[in-house]
Amino acid sequence: MAAALVLTSFAFVAPARTAFSRGGLWHAFILTMIFVICAMYHVCDTGLSSMLGLGVAETCPPALRHMLTLANHGGAHFCMLQMAVLVLARKTRPCSGSAIPKCSSMQAKLMLRCFRHGTSCS
Repeated sequence: MAAALVLTSFAFVAPARTAFSRGGLWHAFILTMIFVICAMYHVCDTGLSSMLGLGVAETCPPALRHMLTLANHGGAHFCMLQMAVLVLARKTRPCSGSAIPKCSSMQAKLMLRCFRHGTSCS
């Protein structure tokens, strides 16, 4: 059962790899850090290190366990916040149909003005 909890931490590896391959270094970094913290939390919380005989102390110190608990729960809340922003955020339209927007200076100024005032630029 304890090993299954540690294996659930690997759920963050695939999105991290996808984000890295698409150039989303910030998301890749955050997801990798959440993976590491989650795995450490589950190893520490379930006592898996002593069951596997990894040569570490029988249990994690209470301060480390508390820090990992806060970091793990904070990472989960941060992940939910990122998903909410992704789903609810307003999409920006490129100036042309190409993948890389090529805007004239007038279009860029208009988009910047609309962004500052929070209005639609359609």
